[in-house]
Amino acid sequence: MIMINSFRLLKDRKSKKGFSLLELLLVLGVIAALIVAAFMIFPKVQASQRLDRESRNLTAIQAGVKSLYGGRAKISDLNTDSFIASKNAPDNMIQDGKLINEWKGNVQVEYSGNHGKYNIIYDAVPASDCSKLIAAVSGNFVIIDVYNGNGSTQVKKSGGR
Repeated sequence: MIMINSFRLLKDRKSKKGFSLLELLLVLGVIAALIVAAFMIFPKVQASQRLDRESRNLTAIQAGVKSLYGGRAKISDLNTDSFIASKNAPDNMIQDGKLINEWKGNVQVEYSGNHGKYNIIYDAVPASDCSKLIAAVSGNFVIIDVYNGNGSTQVKKSGGR
């Protein structure tokens, strides 16, 4: 009989419902790890998307100038204002009548003074993104110069690298 009574005591005991402290801490730890991972990955994805958009914008500017002047060597009237007015500039870059890049810097398009050559000048590009942008678009351009506070450096010369 003693066994029957102890069996009955175990059967009458109600089980506790809910999560234990250990389970709650484990779930909170996983959530915290996911949040930290998201904050580490998001800026890299965002920078990559910004570079991709800007390389497409540069290609669109180049195509717009070619469309506007159709291979003519006489493009001495090319400037940013005339380029925007021609409706050949990428729409996503035009803000308040100016060309603005992804880093909120001005973009200028101007005649360079050399038989059909022109400059596309980007301001306010961070150094970390500058090299990546150059690598992405260097095949489209003859000469690439990088200007900083200490002067300029030619990173791609006419006819070569």
